Amino acid sequence: MQLCVQSQQHVLEVIPNIKIWYEFEGKQHVYFADFLVRNNDGSSFLCEIKSSPFVSHPRNVAKFSAAEKALSELRVDKFVVLTEQELWEV
Repeated sequence: MQLCVQSQQHVLEVIPNIKIWYEFEGKQHVYFADFLVRNNDGSSFLCEIKSSPFVSHPRNVAKFSAAEKALSELRVDKFVVLTEQELWEV
């Protein structure tokens, strides 16, 4: 996981519960991504932590797709989903 833990970046701020609208089964829903990290070098990422068996669930796929599409509006560089596997690597 090369987000900010193993690099020379320093976290400027962490913002929890980022609101994102998404569509699932023809209806609009609200999804709250776990957190947004802004680093002092100007880079940023939106992060979701999810247990690996649930990553491919259709509702989560819809949420993650909406998060990717919202990056520009949020002025964020990338969206990452971290599972227990990535978290154990730290």
